[in-house]
Amino acid sequence: EHRDPAASAMAEVVTVQALATRLAPSESEDYEVVLSPRAPGDRIGLRMAASKNGIYVREVKPGLATEWNERHPTLAMSPDDAVLEVNGEPSSMAQLMKLAAQGDRIELKLRRPKRQPDPPS
Repeated sequence: EHRDPAASAMAEVVTVQALATRLAPSESEDYEVVLSPRAPGDRIGLRMAASKNGIYVREVKPGLATEWNERHPTLAMSPDDAVLEVNGEPSSMAQLMKLAAQGDRIELKLRRPKRQPDPPS
């Protein structure tokens, strides 16, 4: 069987373009973070803000959050990320603070807004 090299190359380009389109980021990206305090009262290292739509990361400070970010740079928490769930329940500041004070494992489901590229300089 004789295959046309140009047709094979074109088919490969189309396949790569389809894959890139399917994998393109949407308006937001959900991801999960697990923070494991070593002792009650360990600092989470997240400054949070509440809004009518839920709670958001305002700032990442020294603590478990920065340790997570250093170990998992592609899943790093950033300002403006929304906290969707805390240990599988709808997010609440009270629940997050309670878990931190008790030194319990904290599983967060977050949503990162799509980042806009920096304008050309």
